[in-house]
Amino acid sequence: MTRKKRRRSSIVEIGAGPARVKIYTINRKNGYSEFVLAWKEGGRRKVRSLSCMEEARLIAQQTTVRLTNGYCGDEATKRDIDLLRHCEGLAKQFDATLAAAMDEWASARKIAGDIALSDAVRFYQANRADIVQMKSLAQVADEFVASRRASGVTAAYVTSSKDYLKRFTGQVRGNTRIFDGGKAWQKIVSLGFKVTKAAACPPSIQHHFRSWLDIHSTTLNAEFNEAEILIEGQ
Repeated sequence: MTRKKRRRSSIVEIGAGPARVKIYTINRKNGYSEFVLAWKEGGRRKVRSLSCMEEARLIAQQTTVRLTNGYCGDEATKRDIDLLRHCEGLAKQFDATLAAAMDEWASARKIAGDIALSDAVRFYQANRADIVQMKSLAQVADEFVASRRASGVTAAYVTSSKDYLKRFTGQVRGNTRIFDGGKAWQKIVSLGFKVTKAAACPPSIQHHFRSWLDIHSTTLNAEFNEAEILIEGQ
């Protein structure tokens, strides 16, 4: 009777020297493969068993980097990597990096406090969306060039501005908020405010307005008798 030779396990090595990690492929009796990682750390031999070669290579690479740099921490699993890629994909839909998206979320979360961000967005859409418009940087650049051309500046100035802005918008993409003063004024009037001569306001309002003019006298060129202010309608 001839004894069948046992199939030898294949070995994959990741890294070198003290940071080397070996991956043993073991063929189990049930037909499935088992991937065993083995490495030395802190004078002891450590092993870890996984059922996926892709994840085994991922953990082995992280372990090698950790041993090389002397870092002690948890390895990222395949699920962690998949989750990271999913989040990066969501951020990419809005032409943003994951880091920028998290910075924006953290900033909004800090401002909103206990208010749900979805509620804050709905309130903004109901009260501010008609005042602040979103435009692409390329659109704003084209409008600026058009305004310079209409103002009567030289053709060389217009061409130079167009070239500079084209290079800028080619490297920096995204949207920016544009304040619509006309719509903002309509919103203020709709809330019950009206324009009134400062001299015709009640004495208490005149007192505060005069104090405000004194504080900003170096930057404002306004006369009290000619000034107009917004007050809440009666």
